[in-house]
Amino acid sequence: MLLVCSPSKPQSVAGSSVSKFGNEKYSIGYIGIKNGLANNAVTSVYKDKRGLMWFGTYDGISRYDGYNFLNFRNEPNDLNSLNNNRVVSICGTKNEIWIGTKGGISVYNYLSNQFNTKYYLNAKTSKSEPIDFVVNKIIDYKSNMYIGTAGQGLLYCADNQEKIIQIPLYVKGKLRWDYHVQGMDFDKTGKLWCFVQGIGLVTMDTAAGKLIVVFADFVNGDSILCDKFSNVWVGIEGGLLKYNILNRTYRNYTNQEIQYPISDLMCKPDKKELWIATNGNGIVKYNYASDTFSLFNETSHEEKLNSNAISSLFLDNENRVWIGTLRGGVNKIEERKSPFITISKNEKIKNTLPSDFILSLSEQDGEHLWIGTDGAGASLWNKKNNTFTNYAYNSNNPNSISNNFVSAIVKDNKGTWFATYGGGVCLFNSQTRNFKKYSFLIQNTIHFKRIYGYCFVAKIMSYGPVLQMMRDSTAIIEQVTNSILLMQKSEELFRLQKMKMGIFG
Repeated sequence: MLLVCSPSKPQSVAGSSVSKFGNEKYSIGYIGIKNGLANNAVTSVYKDKRGLMWFGTYDGISRYDGYNFLNFRNEPNDLNSLNNNRVVSICGTKNEIWIGTKGGISVYNYLSNQFNTKYYLNAKTSKSEPIDFVVNKIIDYKSNMYIGTAGQGLLYCADNQEKIIQIPLYVKGKLRWDYHVQGMDFDKTGKLWCFVQGIGLVTMDTAAGKLIVVFADFVNGDSILCDKFSNVWVGIEGGLLKYNILNRTYRNYTNQEIQYPISDLMCKPDKKELWIATNGNGIVKYNYASDTFSLFNETSHEEKLNSNAISSLFLDNENRVWIGTLRGGVNKIEERKSPFITISKNEKIKNTLPSDFILSLSEQDGEHLWIGTDGAGASLWNKKNNTFTNYAYNSNNPNSISNNFVSAIVKDNKGTWFATYGGGVCLFNSQTRNFKKYSFLIQNTIHFKRIYGYCFVAKIMSYGPVLQMMRDSTAIIEQVTNSILLMQKSEELFRLQKMKMGIFG
């Protein structure tokens, strides 16, 4: 077995610790007021197209570049400042950040470094009016902005257009404009789903430009999420609703872990998990495979979240989870990966490491590593493709490696040298992929092994004569200078002149 170290560190934040979530280890970071955050009551988290993090709070919005904060708040009598300090939702395009607040929408422009107010076309009055009412959610799809409001229904702004219009809702054939959109998300086909308070689950009829009711068994809910398995999840009163789009079936989870108000939902596709933010019980993780729930909060682990009142979850493009809490600022969670990769023999496949017993290593080049084994020869590992070219001793092939016990491997300008237990030294030719064996002789051509018994090569050099040390259970021959070899047998030390020795093929 071989352990390969890959020195990688998680991105640092102001404070960090290590915790377990289920059976997995996580690195947990913390950001709060003391680090520059506008307020520790964080209601929304967003990562923009430029890689900057935005945190909406009870007292303005913070922009974070990984090192420093820039905070924005409402400034009295300044129409170019944030319109309201109670931020609810954040979304963005390439050059703008759309911020939903308790007092409407503020759009931040990167180029001007200013905020402006948006107007919408009121369907009842046919007038353009400011969006100065509560905004619950803002999301974008292909640069089209969708705005869920409290009382004015769903607003829509097409890409590169200033006009914002209302989307009508039809309930049992009756037209409604003044409804409350609590949450929105798009499924994998691009269809918009919304949860409307007092109405239930609705979807967008794009051709008709209207919302229609799909499922009305549960009418009190908040957050909504569409997963890749064609499910629509909704945090409802007293539990969690799963509605399947394809077969139109549903399941209501009322497990004890989710008996708290659900404020946000997030999928981790790589783990097949649903993360559930609760106001009072931290994060609850749902496992699709086992259909079970597990807790992650401020009391269940040695290292924990800063608060059990979770308001928002955001999964960034580097698989980090940013958590907004209502009392503890921001937590950042990422899997704590080991710096080591295990390379071992796999009995189920043919192309594999020949043995888990490793004696020697030598880097051939940036993509290849020689691995000497204890009894299975040598293997050249292609690190990029994760493939192995194995070389073993073959008594019928004079060009094979001299022995399967490879104790040392060294590369020099002549090629790659292999020292073995019992087979002497051989040189590998990368062009022919053949090994050339060498015998060790003294001046009168008598082999060392005939004098001292069975010789074992234990170490070889990358310059001068190949042999640095030979040993058996009682004798060691070692080069101590460029011209002198020392041989130690038991307690006796013998000095041999290097000129009296040679290496012959």
